[in-house]
Amino acid sequence: MRFNDFLQNLDLSYDDSMDELLDIQQTNKAKTFFNPFDEGGENLFENHNHKEVFFEKTSVQASSKVNLAIKTSAYPMLKQWLEEGKKVPAQSIKIDEMINSFENQALAAPNLMNVYTELCVCPWNESNVLLQIILSVQKPTYLSKQSLEGKPAQFLERKLLAQQVVLQAKFDPEMVESYQLIGYENQVLDSNSSQEPFAKNSWYTGQQACLFYEIVPKKSANKDSLLSLKVNFLANNQSYCAEKTIHSAIKSFSESSDYLRFSIAVAMFGMFLKGSKTSGKICLQQISNIANQAYEHRNYKQQEFLKMLKVGFLF
Repeated sequence: MRFNDFLQNLDLSYDDSMDELLDIQQTNKAKTFFNPFDEGGENLFENHNHKEVFFEKTSVQASSKVNLAIKTSAYPMLKQWLEEGKKVPAQSIKIDEMINSFENQALAAPNLMNVYTELCVCPWNESNVLLQIILSVQKPTYLSKQSLEGKPAQFLERKLLAQQVVLQAKFDPEMVESYQLIGYENQVLDSNSSQEPFAKNSWYTGQQACLFYEIVPKKSANKDSLLSLKVNFLANNQSYCAEKTIHSAIKSFSESSDYLRFSIAVAMFGMFLKGSKTSGKICLQQISNIANQAYEHRNYKQQEFLKMLKVGFLF
C-alpha cells in the first residue's frame, strides 16, 4: 500500500504522550558516539556498557550515521546463558549481533556493495512503520583443493572486499516525525560532525549487515519518498558510495518477506530481554508466533533459535 493509504487507516488523533516521551529522551539521553579507542587507549569494541538508542525527532536530527562493523559473538553467549539457566545481563544483549547471526542466503550480490530494503507495518506498534536495510558484498566463492586425506574438497575463498563501511540514513522531515535505530548502540556516529567519521571495520566475501529503523510517520505526509540512504566505503584503496531512495510503498506485516519477519522476531527477543522502553507490548508468545511462521525448515540456525525461545518461556 502507499504511505497515504497507510496513514488513512490509522487513528491519528494527536497523542501528547509521544511528544512527552520524545522530549524526555532528547533531554536525558547520553549521546555517546562511536570511537574505536577512548583517550586512555581502552578498546571500546569490548565495552559492554551499551545504551539504548531512543527515538530521534527529525526536527532536531534528520540524519542517522552508523559504523557497520559486523559482529556476532554476543549471540552464542546469549544462547549459552539461556541454555544454562543463567540470568542474562541486559547490557550484554546486543541486538545487532543477534540479527547479523542470521544471514539472508537467498539474496543476490551482483555488485561490490548491494543495498536491499523493505517497508512494512511495525508488528508491536501498528501506527508505526518498520524499515529493514540489508547491505551485502558478493556471494561466497569456493575453491576446489585437496583435503589432508588427498581427496577433492571445497574451501571458502575469503577475500577482503570493503573497509570503513558507514551507512547514512537521511529522513524527510515532511514525511517522518521521528525514528529509532534498533540495536547498534555503540556504533552510532555523530551526524552533526562536518568531517567524515572514521569507522574501523572490514567486510569479507559474502558478509551481510541487517538494520531496522522504527519510523513514526508524520500526520500530514503526502510525498512519495521517506528517506535516502548513502553507504560510503573503501575498496582497493578507493572511496565508493552506494545510494538509494526509499519510496513509501508499505506492506502489511503478514505480506513482508520471511527473512524480514524472522529477523525482526530475533530483534524483538533481544528487545524483550533488555526490557526496551520503546518496544510497546512485546511478549514471548508474539515473538514465537512470528518466528515459527517465518523460519526456513532446512535452516539449522533458525531452528536453534526456535528452541532457544522455548527456553525463554521458562524464565
